[in-house]
Amino acid sequence: MIFSLFLATASAAETNSTWNYDNGGNDWGDTYKSCAAQYTVESPIDYAFDWSTYGTPTNYYLKSWVDDGFSYLPTANTAVQAGTYGFENWVYQLSNLSKVGGFYAAEPLKSDQDHQIYWKMDNIRFHSPAEHKINGTTYDVEMQIFGFDYYERSIVCSGKGATSIFFNIDPLDPDTGNDFFKWQADATAGLSEVVLDMSKVTPKTTAMTNNIYGYSGTDTMPGCDHVCWYALETPLKISTAQAAFFKLTVDGTTYDSNARVTGLGSDLYTAKFFWYGAFAPEPTPPVTPVSSTATEEL
Repeated sequence: MIFSLFLATASAAETNSTWNYDNGGNDWGDTYKSCAAQYTVESPIDYAFDWSTYGTPTNYYLKSWVDDGFSYLPTANTAVQAGTYGFENWVYQLSNLSKVGGFYAAEPLKSDQDHQIYWKMDNIRFHSPAEHKINGTTYDVEMQIFGFDYYERSIVCSGKGATSIFFNIDPLDPDTGNDFFKWQADATAGLSEVVLDMSKVTPKTTAMTNNIYGYSGTDTMPGCDHVCWYALETPLKISTAQAAFFKLTVDGTTYDSNARVTGLGSDLYTAKFFWYGAFAPEPTPPVTPVSSTATEEL
């Protein structure tokens, strides 16, 4: 089992005395009032779509991104350098990034404007298990790529933008990992920086080979500030050892979850956007409104 060098000795940065994941984050509002919204969405959410009422007034908030200038284009930098890495506030994070790039994406916004944002990457987090769900599916690990609005062009995304990438352990082949995580060995060795090949997880063809979902929500960690979320549906492979790397162990105790639960706040009036890549697997659930496919755009 692989563990980071940062697991050897617990530090104050690894945990947090004012909040934890014991109750799945539903008690953070006692200390952080912005984490206790009752009438607006609290992230994460379950991207659960009811196609039986799609296009009717009762399902007004399910939106095809095709109608609102969809775009999603990662820069796919092959040598992103992380000068700071390890557990911070219960979560494994990579920061102090250089040679980063980011991703261009349309805001999850109902508008007749073709409004694109460049989210320059500045932080990467790993939650185990995943926080967001798609149609009730929970994944083994969620990688969250955070970026800031480099050109300050956003309308609704006043905070940050984040992409969720999901990973699953193959039960038939749990020991075969993902080449993207080769940097874990360098982190374990305690090198001054680790290098990530982002093209392994967000190639420039991402929008063609994935079903992508988005909404305007909050950070999934205190203080629950505003974040616009993008989720790539197709999970990537991860080995058992690579997934275990993202579980914090302190004084012999391993914490099984650093994921906030879904269902907090209210997403009743939150617009959920969807885009189906022309060469993506069949979406979940497998009912595709003709007008929402990307095929006719190519």
